[in-house]
Amino acid sequence: RHFGEFFQLFSQIADLGPQEKAFLLSRHTVARCVDVFLHEESPFAGDHRHRLRMGDKLSSPNFTPMMDLVAKLVCSVELGQEIEPEQEQGGAPPTQLPVVGVLDNTSLSMIRHKVFVKKLLVDGVNPPKTLQLLQHLSWNDPRASLLILQAACEVVE
Repeated sequence: RHFGEFFQLFSQIADLGPQEKAFLLSRHTVARCVDVFLHEESPFAGDHRHRLRMGDKLSSPNFTPMMDLVAKLVCSVELGQEIEPEQEQGGAPPTQLPVVGVLDNTSLSMIRHKVFVKKLLVDGVNPPKTLQLLQHLSWNDPRASLLILQAACEVVE
């Protein structure tokens, strides 16, 4: 019942300043959020002994604040994009927030996981923040752009 408030608290903590964002990044918050969001579809689902069901038969948890937190944290790091000189779009993406740290490899692989992108699109979780995250991921990164386009096509089909 209070699922959204839990992530809203963390999102507000991230708003306190760069040190708080850096701390959340150091605790692998992005990977943990994506793991919770994907639940049984998570690459780490087998690592958990017992996963409780979230929501009930009529409604699923409110992931809007979680997506706000994930977008805020991911847009606060520089991603290792594969920039090709002829495709350079002029430096940092427009979604770039002041850089406060680095994104660990697990978090990076989780947000670039096709299942995650598809679930975001299918469930319609916080569309403005989903768009911000996907734009940030795909900036000057042809592989990420392709993954996002493939996921979007699969959702439409």
